[in-house]
Amino acid sequence: MRILATLFCLSAVAQAAGPAEPVDLNAPGALGALQHRRPDHHAKVQAILGLVQAKPQLDLGPWIETRFDASNVDFQHLWRASDPPKVKITFSLDDARYTAVVVPELQAARVTRAR
Repeated sequence: MRILATLFCLSAVAQAAGPAEPVDLNAPGALGALQHRRPDHHAKVQAILGLVQAKPQLDLGPWIETRFDASNVDFQHLWRASDPPKVKITFSLDDARYTAVVVPELQAARVTRAR
């Protein structure tokens, strides 16, 4: 009975704690601290942010989950709310949640002939 009560208490404490706040990768020194604390995550985070910067598409989520073993990938395009346009990405690696705002490399508009 004591074991059951102990397990119940531990479960209640774990649920009350809730999920940890995401690490803001745009905060000063966040990437440097991540490099020292979790170099494996740092390499994946750099690759994910580079990919989002190069190809800011909403359908990247499943590819990022598969390629980098990430989970809960979420994109928010901030096209109308910011200048230059930005993308907010949030994702999880193992037990850590990360968030960043990325300025994508968009192709400039060009004039073409009407067909």
